[in-house]
Amino acid sequence: MSTKKRNWKPQTALVHGGTLRSGFGETAEAMYLTQGYVYET
Repeated sequence: MSTKKRNWKPQTALVHGGTLRSGFGETAEAMYLTQGYVYET
């Protein structure tokens, strides 16, 4: 979250509070287009 003071309601601040942005200004976490599976042997 940026260091700017925002006039958000508490509910909005809770949703966005843990979000860290990179210098690219993304609006969502990266999508990983790979999958992994674990099989019992």
